[in-house]
Amino acid sequence: MSTFNGLPEELLDAILREALALPWFTFLEWSRGRPTKDRLGTRSTIPDILLVCKTWARVGQRHLYEGIVVHRNSQAKALASSLLADRRRIHDTTMTLAERIRRLRINGVQCKAVEIVLQLATNVEDLHVSLAVPASAPRIDWLPGLRRMSPTRLYLHDTEKVHANNDRLIDAIEDAVTASSDNPAYWNRLEEVHLRSMDFSIMPGLGAALSVLPRLRVITASEVWCADWWHAFLQLVGNNTRLQAVFLDCHPKLLDQTLQGRAKEIVRQNRSELRRQIGLKDYHGRFARMALDDDPTS
Repeated sequence: MSTFNGLPEELLDAILREALALPWFTFLEWSRGRPTKDRLGTRSTIPDILLVCKTWARVGQRHLYEGIVVHRNSQAKALASSLLADRRRIHDTTMTLAERIRRLRINGVQCKAVEIVLQLATNVEDLHVSLAVPASAPRIDWLPGLRRMSPTRLYLHDTEKVHANNDRLIDAIEDAVTASSDNPAYWNRLEEVHLRSMDFSIMPGLGAALSVLPRLRVITASEVWCADWWHAFLQLVGNNTRLQAVFLDCHPKLLDQTLQGRAKEIVRQNRSELRRQIGLKDYHGRFARMALDDDPTS
């Protein structure tokens, strides 16, 4: 153990950052159910590496909070409690644990603890939200927390079903991306929006808001299955001159006869094209490949 403790802290920090990083696959997993791995739930889910010694726990803890997946109420409550307790500590030049959160996924969880997490995690860059809110979940106010952050990448996941209990969540997301005549949108730093199996209830408002976001450059969508909904959405977002492309995981002929103008120019509708065009060097290419891996012809 003395050998480990003798490592320079900079080297130990780099090792633990790599070891504790939340894998992109876990963060982006588009499963029908819950993600297969826990993240920051009860004490039993905390990686054993933090139990090696106090030095490892102190150095590694901050990296554990950089990427978080919440898919149970108990996880949300444990996380909110930890963030509040940390906030009460004295922080000189170091960031709070909440300020270290860069990737946050809220997977069908709706409880008061989620409100707390959202209001504290102001530095989120990648936000992944499931619109599939259980009917039995208590109603909460999503708006204050979403307004306090400004992500650069947004992932929205629905399930092709109507969820009567997610109306406040949908309204809050639309509010966050919508600019007014006097103020820019709260999420005016958005560069990428990734959609899966979206329900019509959010499409018109979302399309109108995205049509004027100043930094938006790419939209991807999988499980595109209603031509009428997507026609209206694509005509709206096509008005955004900064938007470079919209990649749709759908049949190549689904929208060919209906799109017009710039919307027709920027839309890519087949899987092989999607794979080729966004096989980028960053995680975005990974997202595309994940969405396409089930197609043996692509």
